[in-house]
Amino acid sequence: MASLRNELRASLLEMRPQIRASERGFEAAFLLPASFTGFQGHFRGQPICPGVCLIQTQIILAECVLAHALTLREVITAKFLIPITPEKRVEAAGWIETRDGIHILRSTLDLGPQRAAEFVIRLLDASPGEQP
Repeated sequence: MASLRNELRASLLEMRPQIRASERGFEAAFLLPASFTGFQGHFRGQPICPGVCLIQTQIILAECVLAHALTLREVITAKFLIPITPEKRVEAAGWIETRDGIHILRSTLDLGPQRAAEFVIRLLDASPGEQP
């Protein structure tokens, strides 16, 4: 899982100029290349991005905005509405509320005018020494 996270992080951070931070969250655009490891075997001949990878993209974007590493505590809700396939432009938006060291991330992923996924995720600050 760590190598998959690192690959996702590298892909997203290459596009850092497309991440727009706001006071409470972010907007970003990205695409995952057909060579992305997450597409391998999911599913042969009709690759779609696994939900766990989509959730991880949102955590990585939140880390960029907050400028420190985060740890997933809980996926409160996750709705996958349409599949995200290779080389499709994904528009992400996230809103972060922080109270008592707990971050609640509400985020959406869109493919053009269509909503592809929605999440509410509980995150904690990572332990010292963990890299974002």
